[in-house]
Amino acid sequence: MKPGLHWPASAVGGNVGAVGTVVNVTRQGFLLVRARSSDAPPRIGATLTDARQNPVGRIIDVIGPVRGPYAVVAPQGSPTALLGKELHSK
Repeated sequence: MKPGLHWPASAVGGNVGAVGTVVNVTRQGFLLVRARSSDAPPRIGATLTDARQNPVGRIIDVIGPVRGPYAVVAPQGSPTALLGKELHSK
């Protein structure tokens, strides 16, 4: 590794599948997930899970600035139960 080269947390054994935290539920019932800034942006179509690896939804869009994107997620169950939870990619 070259001096001064920084690697994302997922490349050095961090929380590998962590995508981000649910910060809001839209009027249409979608989840708004603030993506972790240290990792690559989330992929559209990716299935997201909770901490117990239960599927909770699928990313349908990525919005916002490149340095701080948000994922729009179509939930499979009750969206309000996931507020504040960290979601992971499967």
